[in-house]
Amino acid sequence: MRILVQLAAADAITTQTAMKQIFRSWRNNLGFTLIVLAILAIGIGSTTAIFSLSYSILLKPFPFDNPDQLVILQTRSVKLRGTVQNVSLADFEDLRRKSKSFTSMAAYRPERFGLIEGGTTQPVEYARITPELFSTLGVNPQLGQAFQPSDDQPGGASNKAIISHSLWQRRFNLDPGIIGRTIRTSVNTLTIVGVMPANFSFPGNTDMWVPIQNLLQVRKLSREAEREYRSYNVVARLNPGSSIAAGQAELDRIGEELERTHPVTNEGLRTLATNLRDATVGEIRPYLWLLFASVTLVLAICAANSANLFLARASARTREFSIRGALGADPGRIIRDQLKESFALSALGGILGLLLANTLVSAFPRYAGQQIPSWIHVHLDWTVLVFSIGIAILTGISFGIIPAILASRANLQDVLKEGARGSSGAGRLKQGLVISEVALAAMLLISAGLLLRTLNQLQRVELGFNPSNLLTIQLSPFVPGENKERIKLSTNYFERAIGRLRQIPGVESAGATDEFPFSQLNASRPTFQLEAKGELRAESIQRKPSSLIDITPDYFAALGIPLLEGRAFRESDTLETPWVIILSERAAKAFFPGRPALGQQIRINSNGATDPWATVIGVVGNVKYRANESDQALEFYYPYKQYGLSSTRVALRLSAPRQGIEQEIRQALQEVDVQTPMENIRPMSSLIDESLWQQRLWATLLAGFAAAALVLSVLGLYGVLSFSVNQRFREIGIRLAIGARPLQVLSMIVGDGLRLVILGLVMGVFGALALGRLMEGLLFSVSWLDPITYAIVLLILPLAGLLAAALPALRATRVDPVHALKSE
Repeated sequence: MRILVQLAAADAITTQTAMKQIFRSWRNNLGFTLIVLAILAIGIGSTTAIFSLSYSILLKPFPFDNPDQLVILQTRSVKLRGTVQNVSLADFEDLRRKSKSFTSMAAYRPERFGLIEGGTTQPVEYARITPELFSTLGVNPQLGQAFQPSDDQPGGASNKAIISHSLWQRRFNLDPGIIGRTIRTSVNTLTIVGVMPANFSFPGNTDMWVPIQNLLQVRKLSREAEREYRSYNVVARLNPGSSIAAGQAELDRIGEELERTHPVTNEGLRTLATNLRDATVGEIRPYLWLLFASVTLVLAICAANSANLFLARASARTREFSIRGALGADPGRIIRDQLKESFALSALGGILGLLLANTLVSAFPRYAGQQIPSWIHVHLDWTVLVFSIGIAILTGISFGIIPAILASRANLQDVLKEGARGSSGAGRLKQGLVISEVALAAMLLISAGLLLRTLNQLQRVELGFNPSNLLTIQLSPFVPGENKERIKLSTNYFERAIGRLRQIPGVESAGATDEFPFSQLNASRPTFQLEAKGELRAESIQRKPSSLIDITPDYFAALGIPLLEGRAFRESDTLETPWVIILSERAAKAFFPGRPALGQQIRINSNGATDPWATVIGVVGNVKYRANESDQALEFYYPYKQYGLSSTRVALRLSAPRQGIEQEIRQALQEVDVQTPMENIRPMSSLIDESLWQQRLWATLLAGFAAAALVLSVLGLYGVLSFSVNQRFREIGIRLAIGARPLQVLSMIVGDGLRLVILGLVMGVFGALALGRLMEGLLFSVSWLDPITYAIVLLILPLAGLLAAALPALRATRVDPVHALKSE
């Protein structure tokens, strides 16, 4: 026991002595220490931050019971590959009744309404749901109870609501008597029967849940009447031990059966099952893997740079190590001393990296907005901490082991023969590391360039309307009653609202619609069955991704959509006049190829019940609802006095931006109806920017990593050439002494640097070609062989290499031959 205590004490003394030596070395080489710490903090911090994002979004279990069993169901078109949309309520009922592969299934639809308190209305995100939603997810209310099956039946007690913990805290001050409290909304009066746990908010940022039957009863609709309108999301839980493939096979069989029994509404349609993670964040996955690969390359560059710095310092200490070896020092002791310092630096760099990672991760939600579900929490946890520690250890080994081994092998006789030039093997290793850094930097620069070019192409897409000086307002007025009654009430509200908004100074035109470009709810285009009369009165039926858009007469003027033929809608187009319709240019060509569309007739065939034939009175320009959508979608415009409006965006065309107009808009709308909830007033440009958040965020991050890689590579090249000049001090002096001109010395050093850059650039281009092929799916209107991107990188890297080589080369030309010869 005494021996163990003595050994432990000796080890502690040794460690303490080693730490003192390390701190003394850091103090004596403060510049070297700070540079290495900065490099390590950047490498470890950025890698940890991207791992945290990737783990939280792609790997961390969702906060639901057995989340791997959860799937999202969508409707897909057999004929139109890649076209998916939500599920109709009637189809959902059939799927729930007929399927055996799922233990439970629930439908939900996110919407907005107003919570009315004290004469003011607050917009609230709510969801219509079937009672099985919470049990399907495996989450129970924190207070009260969940909905009962009877709450979603015709005639059931459907005026119930369950609220989020956030709303309970925000609006009701965590009132313990909240259960049973009655609240008034812009829809109807509801009774709170439950409060969900903190951090539960499915879907999106939902604050309240009500039974689907609640809205159906208020609007006097049946479930079957909504078979054509595929507007509901569906989540299902697989039976334990069942697979998605088995569930999909059953869904296909049910789809074939529904096609036979409902040929009008379900022809060529099937139900697609996708696991919850893929359905939720599937679009983000390739970007995150690309970022993780990129940040790994940055970490490799950081390790290579640190290794180069350690090699340079080890070479400078070659005499010291060789003398220690000649005096009998254990080579293992020299290796351990060097590794202790590299580990200490990597540990401190890891701590600084964690601080940087925490800053980056904290900023992520601000850039992602509501595109990442609120129940996915991105933060640094123990898994991320363990990863960061592991990265710091591996980095310390990677940049410390080779310099340590070379230092331990220093031989006094060889050193005396070589003079001050140091080890040629170490020099070749440093050059190899620089070539690798340049190659990795080239790969990152080309990848970032391709994404930035994609973002530029998306921003330059012809949208079909003018977003300049265009403001948007989200309104959600609720009008109960039968269809004709609802249309008249909504017409009355919007006629007054639009008329009042036009009176605001600076407003040139105002229009409203229920299908607005670049709004989150209208990002996807469902397929509708539309019929058009042919020349011989035969009906041609088409089912294509479409938007059926109800608008006020000045909508085209407000958005700047050009009228190509015919006329726009008028206030006189009402329920009492013949039904009319306006087509986009693509829709006109699709339904009436080779002949004029004006005067032709179109109608929607929904669940066997058809709308009246509507006469085409105009053709307008095509509009993109997303910058990267295909040029296949069609637009069909209807007058609001014939179809009505509900949840709506109002577009205001301004003559010029003006301070204080937002307050005037709010005041004007409150004068019309104080109980209609109004969302934030936003420029159209912000909606477009929000739709491009993925491309912008990932391109910016990758460009940042590429810039860091470029700077680190330039610093690495500068370090190697500076060290080379120092090592070749006597050689350069001799060259100058025997008649070499300074320009020759300059070209020699610059040539050495450019040779390393060109070798690295060639390797990097080949690597980028392989990586670019994998990135093809992330690009838009840009080839993975884009010549502009490659040309820019082929120009930037040699120029950066020239800059890095210039300073050491200029220093070499100023070497004093006499001083160089005397130094030996």
